[in-house]
Amino acid sequence: MRENAPDIRVSALIFTRNEGEQLKVLLEDIVGIVDEVVIIDACSTDGTIDVARKYGARIFETKPLGYVEPCRMFGLSKVSHDYVLYLDCDERLNTNLKATLRQIVNKMHQDSISAIYIPRRNYISPQRWLRHLFYPDFQVRIFRKDRVKYMGIIHEQPIVSGKTIRLPPEKFWIDHFIFETYSFSGFKKKLLKYAYLVAMQRQDKNRSMIFSFLAPISLVARLLKYIFVKRAFLDGIEGIKVAILYIAYLQTVDFLKAFRPKEWDKISKVANTKGLSFLCKPLS
Repeated sequence: MRENAPDIRVSALIFTRNEGEQLKVLLEDIVGIVDEVVIIDACSTDGTIDVARKYGARIFETKPLGYVEPCRMFGLSKVSHDYVLYLDCDERLNTNLKATLRQIVNKMHQDSISAIYIPRRNYISPQRWLRHLFYPDFQVRIFRKDRVKYMGIIHEQPIVSGKTIRLPPEKFWIDHFIFETYSFSGFKKKLLKYAYLVAMQRQDKNRSMIFSFLAPISLVARLLKYIFVKRAFLDGIEGIKVAILYIAYLQTVDFLKAFRPKEWDKISKVANTKGLSFLCKPLS
């Protein structure tokens, strides 16, 4: 017999590194709608831990790697409940999603759903989001902890075992504030680091000779795709700027992938077949 819906509980899982202010706003939003908050912190020095303690979160510290992905499986091992709400510090649930989170999880349980894809609105300013570029940007953010597995190095969707559904974008979404990442300073600080990691994990590598022929073609193709086919131009100057920065990121990935050392092939194979959880070093 299935357990009664009122007994179903939800854990929020959040990864942090010097994000005290963002974490405070996020916890204000969700602390009343989940049964526990689990924070996996990479040795923050800005008061993030104090914020987490104030809101009663369970805190586990790991050595900083510069990215959270290898510690995702560690985080899942620390949550107490079967159902997980996974959020980044720069994300917020919309009003409908907050109000009906319990009903959604209960429905998951009743219908044996393993994971839910939630649409995401990417904000280029505190009030304006990209209505065309990237949208609806579905992300797995509510799931059964025993039905997902994270592998790869960066920005990988989890491998889901079992049934999945997508929430309707007109009613439910996550607000994602990307204006710090998709700026010129953010490109140098974050996107170049991400490009290096993505190039390291990619298996479909092209070597330098092939890249020299394909780079101009792929650049033109991507400009057409993201600015016109994906209609970034309808999001105004900001949309075009984000599209160009994203294209620069993709071209950088291709360049690094083409000229990467042969040793990276071994890293790619391990990342894509076994995962990199062994890189996560919890602090005792």
